[in-house]
Amino acid sequence: MRKLDTLILHCTATRFDHDVTIDDIRVWHVARGWKREGYHFLIRLDGTIERGRPVDMIGAHAKGFNRTSLGLAYAGGIDKDGNATNTMSRDQTDAMFVLIDSLAVVFGQLKLIGHNDVTDRKTCPNFDVSEWWSSQRFYEGE
Repeated sequence: MRKLDTLILHCTATRFDHDVTIDDIRVWHVARGWKREGYHFLIRLDGTIERGRPVDMIGAHAKGFNRTSLGLAYAGGIDKDGNATNTMSRDQTDAMFVLIDSLAVVFGQLKLIGHNDVTDRKTCPNFDVSEWWSSQRFYEGE
């Protein structure tokens, strides 16, 4: 198994009401010349978690960071007016926490960052992941 130290959060840059599947993403990424989808996991609009690339396969989601990270994406990221923003629903947020916590059980504590933390060329996932993570963890310590 490869050495992992980071989870990188992404969005699909699709409208908040347009559900996509990992198969859709695979088609998009293969059309770009990639071997398969770049993400390891996708959270669909209803909170369903879909597997993409196997976790033991290096991702294609954050140039320069793929070797030691897993790519997690949520469907959405574009609001009704076409603006890039956090459109993650409550179902998606809950599923993302389950996924992140499950990955921590398997791989140990991993750093959580956004794609926008490792490049100036992207706003994805369209919010500050560090702020989001700490503000959503309201139940810790209860």
